[in-house]
Amino acid sequence: MNEISQQLISQPDSLVKVIALRSLGNVLQQLGELESSQKILQQSLEIAQRLELPLEISLTEFSLGNTARSLSNIKDAIADYENAAKFAPNPLTKVQALINQLSLLVENERITEAKSLIATIQSQIPNLPSNQASIYAQINFA
Repeated sequence: MNEISQQLISQPDSLVKVIALRSLGNVLQQLGELESSQKILQQSLEIAQRLELPLEISLTEFSLGNTARSLSNIKDAIADYENAAKFAPNPLTKVQALINQLSLLVENERITEAKSLIATIQSQIPNLPSNQASIYAQINFA
């Protein structure tokens, strides 16, 4: 994995590099290498920000939120999910980030914050496209 990471980092900044780094970070998260995951995802995010790619910023913030959550870093996870929703260029990505944030708030018994987020999510549901991912998001929300 280190070799792959080094090869990616040496490449010029591009959309492909952002996606590849995010994918590597997600794999590292699944393998339980959370600190490495966070480092790689942060690199992906920085490149996406430099290249001004809102969808990639959103998706990478979402992945960073998942990694922070796995590290039990609740404050960072919530901030990452908020950023993922903020930069999301489409309603589905936004709702998915908000649902993860809601789940984290409920798990940590932050009920007042969770209640206000429910209203936000409910207002976004009508904007979702009619597809499988949207249905799964609505089921997850329910």
